[in-house]
Amino acid sequence: MKKNKAFTPLKAILIIAASVVVAGAVIFAVIAAVIAGMVVNPPKAGMTTFPDELGLQYEFCEIPAPNGEVMAAWFISAQKRNGEDLPVPSEKTVVFSHDYKSNKDMEEINALYYARYLCEAGYNVLTFDYSGSGSSTGKGYTFGDREVEELNAVVNYVKENYKSSEISLCGWGFGAATAIMAGADNPDVCNIISDGSYSDLRDFFSSGLHHLSGTPEFFNITSEMLIPLFSGHPLYSDSPVEAVKRAEGKRFFFIQGQSDDLFSPDSVLTLSAAASAQNEVETWQVPGTNHIYSFKTDEENYVDRTIRFLNGESVSGE
Repeated sequence: MKKNKAFTPLKAILIIAASVVVAGAVIFAVIAAVIAGMVVNPPKAGMTTFPDELGLQYEFCEIPAPNGEVMAAWFISAQKRNGEDLPVPSEKTVVFSHDYKSNKDMEEINALYYARYLCEAGYNVLTFDYSGSGSSTGKGYTFGDREVEELNAVVNYVKENYKSSEISLCGWGFGAATAIMAGADNPDVCNIISDGSYSDLRDFFSSGLHHLSGTPEFFNITSEMLIPLFSGHPLYSDSPVEAVKRAEGKRFFFIQGQSDDLFSPDSVLTLSAAASAQNEVETWQVPGTNHIYSFKTDEENYVDRTIRFLNGESVSGE
């Protein structure tokens, strides 16, 4: 009677080892997919501060998004502090572009306090929630592709509904990158203030995606590949550095903390160099400041420089 060699100890070990490897690969892929889903669909941040709490008169707006969702917005007219004077008619509007996981009040950086300074300087401010964020309908975040379309829709809404002839964009973090990519090609945008933008998303995701998910770094590559499947949008259809290269006749003010703990502190220099060929460029590296906290770190200087920039004045060499 011949011995059955199909189940020798060695073969059994190999089968078990192969099963463990396959199971490990499946578990790894599932975890990477969960991470990608978490990154694309962060929880909506609720409002913590409203403009009237800072003495600002405002109106609530609902702006149609290109994807059919409705974006919630606040239009804050140029006005004096505490509403002592009626809103001042102004054709100059600054549109805020909030960061990932944030919303239109941007409590983390005291954005409404900054808006109050702009209003006192004669600028209207419109701050809104991207679809899928804050009080807007929809879900998810696409890291620029959908957000650029939405920001351009907001710019058009401001132009049509508030007769603004001078429209500027001001963004923070991922919202700054969106402001750069939208403003670079939009003829209705004249000034772009970028506070803490990355220069190229691919560079950040390859080494820093885990900062968004709070998971181990070795999941980065696989999760990065899966993100477009969850968002339904490409990740790298554009980048801030490529956008500023093709921009012409714009005014950019690139701000970044020298101690930025999310994006490379050199991003501001990369963007400035790329934009300078065909545009007017101002740059400010803020000492001792982490990611997007320049206003909170140096409020007086931040307000002075940005308002002078919006007024068409130079802020360099200081």
